[in-house]
Amino acid sequence: ETSMGFTPLSGLMMGTRCGDVDPSVVSFACNQLNKSVDEVLNDMNKKSGLKGMTSDGENDMRELLARCAKGDEEAKLTVDMFVFRLAQNIAKSLVALEGPMDALVFTAGIGEHSSEIRQRTINELAKLIPSLGLDKERNEVDGHDSNGVISEDGAFPAVLVVATDEEAMIAKECIRLVC
Repeated sequence: ETSMGFTPLSGLMMGTRCGDVDPSVVSFACNQLNKSVDEVLNDMNKKSGLKGMTSDGENDMRELLARCAKGDEEAKLTVDMFVFRLAQNIAKSLVALEGPMDALVFTAGIGEHSSEIRQRTINELAKLIPSLGLDKERNEVDGHDSNGVISEDGAFPAVLVVATDEEAMIAKECIRLVC
């Protein structure tokens, strides 16, 4: 299961990509903004997501969280929407996987490095899965002292942080295909 569809544009809102939106927004935006389909799709890929939610184009989650802490309502809405969409995508995956979740793994930039986003996402998901929770200290240090595990010992499902190296995986797959 993946949150992406035909392209990475669908799925979770990202730094510059809008994520899931009603497909009719393309023709609406073309008409309202007097842009071509290619221009609107470029905006959806490069000028949307976190970047499009803020008037100054900020798309760094660390900066958005710092602004939230200072009471910035625009940053708060952006972060709230990201967390909601992340929890929503995880919940959708549970249906597709047809069963109980053994573990939830946070990865990539925000997943690996933002204890606050992980905590807020778990808070949303715990409404559906009450046994889901984090060990505060493990979460704060990104699981470095516990082999990536950020849930409490014996918790089910387990919650982990796992580092990724997408470029290395792509290189390995290319070598496998060529050899």
